[in-house]
Amino acid sequence: MQSYAIITGRRAVQRGDTAMYRMRVTTDVTMLWTVVGGTLETSGVTSEQVVKWAGADSVGTVTVVRTWPGGCSDVTSFKVRLPVVLGVDEDVTSVNEFVSVWPNPTSDECSISWTGDDAPLRYEVVDLQGRQVRAADMSSNTASFATSELAVGQYAVKIHTAAGVHVKRFIVKR
Repeated sequence: MQSYAIITGRRAVQRGDTAMYRMRVTTDVTMLWTVVGGTLETSGVTSEQVVKWAGADSVGTVTVVRTWPGGCSDVTSFKVRLPVVLGVDEDVTSVNEFVSVWPNPTSDECSISWTGDDAPLRYEVVDLQGRQVRAADMSSNTASFATSELAVGQYAVKIHTAAGVHVKRFIVKR
């Protein structure tokens, strides 16, 4: 008899976390587990699997294909959130050695510098929702701006150059 498939386990994890996912055991059914955004740490067609989360996206997926004798099968997926964590030195998209932000965390004033080959044109500061909270042209490779009127939280500074946009995150705390 075919039963409704339910995957249980953690729905929100941090990158680097290991989490257990389970399905109810059904006799004579094989289970093929796949993961997007992580790797399976266990193997086989068992009813439980351990996943090591390491994906770059904000959502991962655990999928199980159950197959019964005779070839009938079903597919069940389970979405897992991998929230973006803003560390003191973490970049938004990738390691960007050309952008520096200090002090980080900051409270009253923040300085930024650009060490890339192309000249910086402008910078903007955005909050986590992508709303611009400050912007200015850059006439040199460094700039400073007040953060005292910004709410406590996490922000990103974007430095625009002819070659593209380079991003670095920072934290405002009091």
